[in-house]
Amino acid sequence: MAREQGCTIEQNMRLCTDDAKKQLEPDIIFYFGFGAPVEADITVVNPNAPSYVARSIHPVAGAALATAEGRKDNKYEYSAYRRGRHFMPLAFETQGRASQHILTLLKRIAAHTEPGTGLAVGDMMMDLQVTLVKGNAACAQTVLARSARTEDKLRGAHFPIPHSLRNPPQQIHE
Repeated sequence: MAREQGCTIEQNMRLCTDDAKKQLEPDIIFYFGFGAPVEADITVVNPNAPSYVARSIHPVAGAALATAEGRKDNKYEYSAYRRGRHFMPLAFETQGRASQHILTLLKRIAAHTEPGTGLAVGDMMMDLQVTLVKGNAACAQTVLARSARTEDKLRGAHFPIPHSLRNPPQQIHE
């Protein structure tokens, strides 16, 4: 989307989880043509996950988002600063809440877009949230498929297939 708006970006390759833990590279770098580039790391958190819910008797809206942003700042901000860049954690909650940094970045992208081209900030935000919903649906499909496989295995363990049906006799053709 940033490229369509006329912003130059550099996207880092997706690494496996173990490799990513060793790296201090952001997901994406935005170059606006002047000023320091902006490094960003994207995260999606589920505010209903037990790890977030258990932290407070009275949960505060956006607390999971703030925690995720803080984790990303701790991981990437100093490295970005050493490279002469700014860092922005771009965090979403699975239900759609987005960090203020996302809106700030979208406004900056829109400000550098040629008049009459590209999307408005609200349209870019809507595009990101639709993409989030699609990602949630893809995750749900994966979970359902795994669940069905496990149920099938368990059902097979409780109701074993009789030996005579596992290896039916071969018919001999003369």
